[in-house]
Amino acid sequence: TAELDAVEAERLAPGVYSATVTFTNVTSELGNTTRTVRLRVAPGSFSVTPTFVNASATPNGVNPAPVVVTLRASGSLDLNYRLSWVSRPWFNVDKVGGTIGGGGTDTFTISFNTFGSAAGSYNAQITIENTTNGAGSRQLPLNLVLQSSGASVVVLRPDADLEVRGAVGDVPAGTQTSTLTNNSDSPVVWDAS
Repeated sequence: TAELDAVEAERLAPGVYSATVTFTNVTSELGNTTRTVRLRVAPGSFSVTPTFVNASATPNGVNPAPVVVTLRASGSLDLNYRLSWVSRPWFNVDKVGGTIGGGGTDTFTISFNTFGSAAGSYNAQITIENTTNGAGSRQLPLNLVLQSSGASVVVLRPDADLEVRGAVGDVPAGTQTSTLTNNSDSPVVWDAS
């Protein structure tokens, strides 16, 4: 049995290592032979889950749920990574890089903002670069589909009446600020009376 010493193996840099095992018939020397043993040490890398992000919503409606992306390191080496992307108004990433502990995981979160975007399909990608040794750098594609809701709906917030209280002859002035939101991709004409 030929075994690899795990403690020693962890100290090896990436590359190919060779050795020769010699089998000797010490009685007659008949059948002596050798075998080459090769060890290939790959550089530390990482996997990405999910491998692509698809999201959908209606324009100016409820944003899609944020997506948590998990990076998992192979091997015992700590890996540093950097995130880069072309900025788009419809998504945001909560950090620009980090460190994945040897054999561990790290995460980043992609959030969406559909406000002001018209119906259609939007695409982008996030580059995840292994800055420790370059191995395993990835592209994470993003796709957001905004589907027309069809009807124009206006929502008034807060959803409450204005109530002002005071003593007879001393009623204070009262104000309430309300916000109208159009939850569709169609324009809405409105008035208040």
